[in-house]
Amino acid sequence: MLIKGNKKKSGANCLETWEPETPVTSSPVIGLPGIDLPYMISYINGLMSESYNKIPKIVVMKDLEEESVKKWQRKWTQTTKRRTTKEYFPEVAERLKMKLQLTQHFTAIVSGHGKTRDYLQRFKTIEEPTCPCGKGDQTADRTMYACERLTKETDRLKKTAI
Repeated sequence: MLIKGNKKKSGANCLETWEPETPVTSSPVIGLPGIDLPYMISYINGLMSESYNKIPKIVVMKDLEEESVKKWQRKWTQTTKRRTTKEYFPEVAERLKMKLQLTQHFTAIVSGHGKTRDYLQRFKTIEEPTCPCGKGDQTADRTMYACERLTKETDRLKKTAI
């Protein structure tokens, strides 16, 4: 059972009508970003009021996860921040399907905070943002997709990240 409470009926793999023991606060449910406990309770109670006698937990959890991803996608689409990351991962659901090995270097590149020459020049640490290959500014995109001088390193990063 996800939330401690008193069940009116018992069933090992089913969520049935139940009453919480204490008032529920709005702390987030671990593993489901964007869904809080009161929402989950009202969602489950809404399902129960539609005359379902027993609903398998897996169905409720899948519905909650889908709702969570939709809500996350709406917020992701609306935000004006994280532009660089959004270029790599425009769809939340697609990103969640990927099996990524997250490292500090991968995160730095996809967030636009990698120590590229373009990034360092923005903060006036260096004067020229020119890529070591000499064919443009060294940006995260150029480093990942176009710089001939860093092909081995970017191939290795892509293999370890995906």
